[in-house]
Amino acid sequence: MLNKQNRRIPEIQFATTYGPSRCPIQPKTRQKQPTDYKQYNHRENYTTNKCSFFRQTRPQETEHVAGTQIDSNKGKGHLTIASYNCKNIKTCGHAIDELIKSNHLILLQEHLLFQSLINMLSDLHSEINYAGKGVDINNPLLPMYMPRGYGGVAIIWQKSIDHLIKPLSEGSEKMQCIEILSNSAHNLLLVSVYLPSKGSRDHVEEFLECIDQLYELYQKYYGTHDIIIGGDLNEDLNDTATSSKRNRYLRNFISECNLSFNNAGKTFIKASGVECSELDYFLHTLKDPKLYSNKTVLHSVKMNVSDHHPVQMTCVFDFAKVTQKQRKSSNVTPKIKWDKMDMDLYKAMVDTSSKLILEKLDNKQIGLEESIQTTCEIMANSAIKSSNIKPSYNAKPKLKVWTPAIQVALKEMRNSYNAWVKSGKHEDLDNVLFLEKRRTKQLFRKSVRVEIAKRREDEKELIMETRTRNYETIP
Repeated sequence: MLNKQNRRIPEIQFATTYGPSRCPIQPKTRQKQPTDYKQYNHRENYTTNKCSFFRQTRPQETEHVAGTQIDSNKGKGHLTIASYNCKNIKTCGHAIDELIKSNHLILLQEHLLFQSLINMLSDLHSEINYAGKGVDINNPLLPMYMPRGYGGVAIIWQKSIDHLIKPLSEGSEKMQCIEILSNSAHNLLLVSVYLPSKGSRDHVEEFLECIDQLYELYQKYYGTHDIIIGGDLNEDLNDTATSSKRNRYLRNFISECNLSFNNAGKTFIKASGVECSELDYFLHTLKDPKLYSNKTVLHSVKMNVSDHHPVQMTCVFDFAKVTQKQRKSSNVTPKIKWDKMDMDLYKAMVDTSSKLILEKLDNKQIGLEESIQTTCEIMANSAIKSSNIKPSYNAKPKLKVWTPAIQVALKEMRNSYNAWVKSGKHEDLDNVLFLEKRRTKQLFRKSVRVEIAKRREDEKELIMETRTRNYETIP
């Protein structure tokens, strides 16, 4: 028997393989490449997506994200909008990453996500926010019984303009709307739409229903908003020879609403790789050519794996900061308490104003509609003035603790504050009254914190010393 020490492990012999020319091919020895670990020493540079559908992405190049070209004097810049039928968001992550670098907003169609998976849109990029709808938004599917996805619309935007965006719940699952707030006269209504294709049996009725919903949106927001409708219309507006019922209905909607659009080239690609039709459009109410640029087809997106080319347009927009007061309307109508209102005063005010309206009607100074509107305003104003409406008082939070020491400290703080106010509120460090105000305020806050800490310690000791059968302390 051979000793274990003298045993030799036989060398592995690689089998000889032959190429197409029957020449033997020797196996290549893999050489270890030197790795530069300096570029990977920051963990935050790599983002690992939560879902397995997206690959681990390369370091986020946030410095290349498109910035708003703002005029510092007027607060205006160019808002760049792209529309993209991605045909599956799980495979078009790199194309969207490329588009978001040069566009402020992207209108997405056919992301194929159900409503329970719509949060996957946040995994596309670290510097975006989104609003989207799945086809099951009105009847959500359970995650355990989820088939292959289809349809769906969304809008993603850069976080740099997040304070201007207000998502809206208007429309069906075929359209996603957002409102972009502006300091100009009109805000911007942006709609991402995916009109039904011709694959289903009832595609004509579904198409006409979606157009009717777009018409309702137009009637609701026209006059107060600029409107841009972008997306996959599934109709070629270049093709006038073979005009179908769908195409005629869409053209009638465009002409009736006086919407503008332009043809820039074919955007849909057949399975054979041939560009065949133009299906992606921007329909808008912008009339001044100086305020927008025509639609362009983006053929240069290298990572595009969809059968649609993205399209892009630019419009002039006021990027000035919108305050919180502009977001929330301050015209709040107070609630009238009729049981506590002075009815005699209300009746006297209405009667006095009604006589003036009747005199103007007799002299034909105002019309019937104006008199009715004026009467309603008089009744509303009289009700507010004659009711007992107290102004809202925003009381400060009360102290949780109160002791004689806190009372003395509070009195000293108020006296020093009043003396500082009478002297002119000078905040110089050499001012004795200012320093005294700061000192008394610190003493007051310290006394409150000390008392709270004492009571907390007393409560802990009480709990530790209490017996387990004492139901008064421990229920």
